Amino acid sequence: MSLTKFRSYFSICSHFPKVRNSSIAGLDSSIAASPFAQCRFFSSKNEFPSNDSIIPKFINNRNPKNLEKLRIGEKPKGWCFEKEDKKFWNRVTLDISSRHISASIIHYLGQSPVMASSKEWCIKKYLYSTNDACAAKLVGQVLAQRCLQAGITEVACFFTPDERKKEKVSLFIKAIEDFGVGLMEPPQILPDWNVNHWEIPETPWDIHEDVDDIYSSASKYRGYKIRKHAHPSPKEMNEYNK
Repeated sequence: MSLTKFRSYFSICSHFPKVRNSSIAGLDSSIAASPFAQCRFFSSKNEFPSNDSIIPKFINNRNPKNLEKLRIGEKPKGWCFEKEDKKFWNRVTLDISSRHISASIIHYLGQSPVMASSKEWCIKKYLYSTNDACAAKLVGQVLAQRCLQAGITEVACFFTPDERKKEKVSLFIKAIEDFGVGLMEPPQILPDWNVNHWEIPETPWDIHEDVDDIYSSASKYRGYKIRKHAHPSPKEMNEYNK
């Protein structure tokens, strides 16, 4: 019996006691059927594969909207003279026709990830009319629930003040806000600009926090003011002490 065959037989006997009663002639068949049979075919060099065979050359981003969630994704700029503002990631739209009420979330690339309408049977069966104020409120609730399920927590809202005064639009907006979806998107976090920014490249581990937003939210919710980093003037000190 060779040394390799003896080691395989010893490992099988230690894990499977019934193999001890088997004959040496049937050892080859027992070894071939055992889970330890492949151990003798691997050498020390090929035991662990290389990193090149494990790490793929291309990584598929399964959530391309992740950069928008981190507030570092590119937000469209320009079109300041257009009627509709296009500086958004996702915006809410409401279409009130003579028979139905439809709402959707539109991405700036033209996609509609979330939609809700009183035409759907799951919404229509709870309504007396598909065009009244109750329908607008229910469509807003369903749209907000689907937004949260899709991972959208803030959307841009471009309704004019005259449109907000209408009953259906106001109920629709209130239903979305009450369900936990904000109607104002946070601004995009931009890297700090420097005079010699061409010479100092931006590193991926730098974190650009919006300190001004943190200060404003702290003063809004906690009721205190935060001093500036520079030494304040006497006029600023008087305003701060008020």
